[in-house]
Amino acid sequence: MAKRVIFVDCVSTSLNFIKDAQDEGLIPVVLELPWIKKYNPLHYNYTAFGAKKPEVIQATHKYDQNLRMVKKLNPIAIIPCTDNSIELALRLSKDLGLPSSPYENFPKMRDKLECQKALKEFGIRSIETIVYTTYPVALKFFKEHDKKVIVKPAQGTSSVNVFICRNEKQLMNAIDCCTAPGEGLTSGQVLIQELIEGEEIVINTCSCRGIQKVTSIWEYVKKEVPGYSPVYVLLKFMEPTDPKYTKIIEYNSKVLQAIGLTYGLCHNEFKVDKKGPVLIEANCRTPGGSMQGKFLDFVLGHHETNVSLWAYTNEKKFMEFKRNYKHCPNYGGMKFLVVPYRMYVKRDRFKECFKNIESYLYSNFGALFHAKNQWLEKTIDYHTTGGIIFLANTNYDQIMKDYHYILNMEEHHFDKLFDIDKEKTRKANHL
Repeated sequence: MAKRVIFVDCVSTSLNFIKDAQDEGLIPVVLELPWIKKYNPLHYNYTAFGAKKPEVIQATHKYDQNLRMVKKLNPIAIIPCTDNSIELALRLSKDLGLPSSPYENFPKMRDKLECQKALKEFGIRSIETIVYTTYPVALKFFKEHDKKVIVKPAQGTSSVNVFICRNEKQLMNAIDCCTAPGEGLTSGQVLIQELIEGEEIVINTCSCRGIQKVTSIWEYVKKEVPGYSPVYVLLKFMEPTDPKYTKIIEYNSKVLQAIGLTYGLCHNEFKVDKKGPVLIEANCRTPGGSMQGKFLDFVLGHHETNVSLWAYTNEKKFMEFKRNYKHCPNYGGMKFLVVPYRMYVKRDRFKECFKNIESYLYSNFGALFHAKNQWLEKTIDYHTTGGIIFLANTNYDQIMKDYHYILNMEEHHFDKLFDIDKEKTRKANHL
């Protein structure tokens, strides 16, 4: 009899879990979160699976009801797929005696203030952070840190409402945005942090009973939007055996110990300056970006959701996965389109524009990737990305050549990428 695995808030790259579970002879069940569905009705979309789409159950706002509903399914694992699903997945796992990081560690795993406190207590480098209380306190911290700080929610996600502030006007605007009534997706606390400048590196890992394995390493190219956080421009998959990553991997291992993550995926973002690496954010869930399994398999020779599924359900297979995979068999990159101003888009022209680009694999239109005929906002964070172009090749130089071709089109011929309703766009921007 097939066994069930529950994936909480299964979206984006986590959708790979569904086929992975089916391939392992398991029954995938998606637990949808009501507060997310209210915020974005198009968040859950399983049409690509056709007849093989997963079982779907609806969570409620009452934990006891969720526990009774899930218990009846007798799952062998409950896996969090997004930031907003971590607490529920950990709590259900604890109450049902299923493999999971300890529920008691949730604050350190999710809250950015508690995470930085945990690093400090563990004796490793952390970022100086305060909770916003009053503007005079914020201004004092701002001046003490050379008028360069980050303002962000304690439990935000996807770079939304993250601001780099280099003057008092930007500081006031950031605080106003972060303290404005929202959709209930954050803890309500607003943090102010020292700004660490340097190279940005991502270490993705999977853990099973505290045994950690690196699953991929990324480098970001970002572009700073004045008054906001730098927006994604390019993501590159890097070789894990490159000596430049040794210290970051060692530091990351201590980070996972400090926050108490013992099971599943973790997507950790670091800055590297002259002092070495420091954690920007710990994200105890599947990496995002809506990466398809075929893309990851080509570039890495594996994909993270499969490794994570083994960690929870097949320890033998997890242990057989190489602790630090030796190299990337091929090269991959993701070009994030930066929208210069608000525009009404009828459809994308990506396939037409990029059909002769050697590295082009596939693309997603708009940050939420759901519909055509929509407004695209000026890009200020991940959610306002105009689209993602996935590049894969056996030759790194070709990847970079194709990236620069797309970048040039973005900067000088943006109107060729989309069918734009020029009249609506003109009115929206008072042109």
